[in-house]
Amino acid sequence: MRERPSDLHSITQGIVLMKVLPASLVVRLTTALALIGALCSLFAGDMRLDNSGLRIGDTRFLVHGVGYMPMDGPCGWARDLPLMAAMGANTVRTYQLLSGDDTTFTALLGTTGLHWLAGFPLEPYYDPNSSISARRDEILAAFRSYAQRFGGEPRLIAFVFGSGVVDNYNLKFAGPVTDFYSLLEDAAAVLQELQPDAPAMLTTTAGTASVLQESPAGLSFWMYNAGPVADLSAAISQIRHGSALPVLVAEYGADALDDQTTVRLTLQIAADTSLLGGVYATFADDPSSGQRLGIFQRVAPNLQPRQAYQTLAGLWGAASRRTGNWRTGPASRRWLTRPRARVSWHPARWSN
Repeated sequence: MRERPSDLHSITQGIVLMKVLPASLVVRLTTALALIGALCSLFAGDMRLDNSGLRIGDTRFLVHGVGYMPMDGPCGWARDLPLMAAMGANTVRTYQLLSGDDTTFTALLGTTGLHWLAGFPLEPYYDPNSSISARRDEILAAFRSYAQRFGGEPRLIAFVFGSGVVDNYNLKFAGPVTDFYSLLEDAAAVLQELQPDAPAMLTTTAGTASVLQESPAGLSFWMYNAGPVADLSAAISQIRHGSALPVLVAEYGADALDDQTTVRLTLQIAADTSLLGGVYATFADDPSSGQRLGIFQRVAPNLQPRQAYQTLAGLWGAASRRTGNWRTGPASRRWLTRPRARVSWHPARWSN
């Protein structure tokens, strides 16, 4: 596959050295990435999942993602998505539904070259006194509407159907967790009906590694919510030996000022060939949380990059990239994204 004509290193360095990000810089950055993204889209191809992981064409795609809770509308997206691409991310995971009358977000996916994990939140339907089956038709109707809008988006990796629903399930819905698994199968059937030849993939998240032993019908892969941790080696080992489906590590991270832990977690994910990659916890701090997990700190009306931005940019390699094959400058880092060994499929697990 031909290499994408991109050179984002100078952009990244300029952002990291800035204490704040003024609007004028965002405009220049967006313009530059718009041209790059237009060229990148020529090489996007179709995302698929096989025994060796996610692939675009013949190239393995290792997710280098960022969790994103957009709070400033389309203007914020036009600022934030180019910043993610400039640091070397190749995927954005959204937690909220996009409004029905806006096309800015998907346009920015094309101009920045980012891929998308589209969240479909189920929190509005939580009711511990009622089964999820009682709201099946309502949920599926809403999901069908959302999937009709975005199921054909060329940069979509998968719909994320609920987040952590299986964790402490009884606090969210009455009845057994198998009711949720049945709903997952129904949601996958909706995607199959909408696009019979190439249905969009479906995933959901779980915060307990042992849950990943389940293999619900219709689920393409699991997302493991790692959360703020100091080390992932035990969880990754459990995933490698026990997961029934491929696994993408999600919401991993540490205190954004803790450079050593950020490096450790990112390297642990990149080094394990049984994983689909990782999604760093969050782009910017959640104002309702006291945790400093954001790559950026909000300093109204601007954003201030933390050390995690520079750290991830170095690990993910913003200077030069191919689709799914991100290359860094220093030779000591190139092993992070070199082509991985193929992973053989077993009925009960992924294994090396």
